[in-house]
Amino acid sequence: NLRVVRDAVSRVLAARADDPRLIFLDAGLLPDAEVSDLDDGLHPNAAAYERMGIRFAERAFAAGAPLATPRV
Repeated sequence: NLRVVRDAVSRVLAARADDPRLIFLDAGLLPDAEVSDLDDGLHPNAAAYERMGIRFAERAFAAGAPLATPRV
């Protein structure tokens, strides 16, 4: 379920904390309040995927975000 996956990601991040190439964007793409959109307890339904995509784009590519294009 979602909690198990989040716990596993946390363990990997802790183990690889010294890797400068590892970037984790904890963007809250699917908050706990929306877990009802995980029809099987793990995979988002279509509406959730749409919201997650919008949230990802807003947070990952914003100025100063990890995937923002540097301005020169």
